[in-house]
Amino acid sequence: MEDERLTVITEIVRRCAERQYNLGKIQLQKMVYFFQEKGKDLGYTYVIFHYGPFSFELAEDIERLKTLRVLNIEPDDAGYGYHITPGVHSNVFTTNDSVINANTHALDTIIDTLGMMTASEIELVATIHYVFSVLRETNQGDIREDVIRSVAELKPQFNSEQIAHALANMPAAFMPS
Repeated sequence: MEDERLTVITEIVRRCAERQYNLGKIQLQKMVYFFQEKGKDLGYTYVIFHYGPFSFELAEDIERLKTLRVLNIEPDDAGYGYHITPGVHSNVFTTNDSVINANTHALDTIIDTLGMMTASEIELVATIHYVFSVLRETNQGDIREDVIRSVAELKPQFNSEQIAHALANMPAAFMPS
């Protein structure tokens, strides 16, 4: 499982670099979150944190890949987060991996959709998904108003109209199944 995790992280970074998407820690956390939700369960546990769903285990894996020089992680010159790119040893985790090959469509959909969003937009979409998934487990029927209210409580920087708009325009691939 550990090699699969590290391979998926490395492949996301590689594909984002190929597409020239700006990738930071928030974006990478959310891309792996959605990959786990829509592709293969990598065993990461997520909790709601400052910027939406967050995995402490994933953060440790990202730092390990940085230490191994599989990833480069540099602070943004303007002070707005980080830039993550493939490191000199990124080829250690090959793209010819069965988990990547079996989930390449899910991976490309996630990268191409989220890669065009700002960190703030990704935070909102991932938080909506997380809250929707949790509430759906305990509620029947239409839970959209409950989702909007819960996300507004968790993320006061977004107003109800912004949340409702994001929920209404959420890509189908990112709606909880």
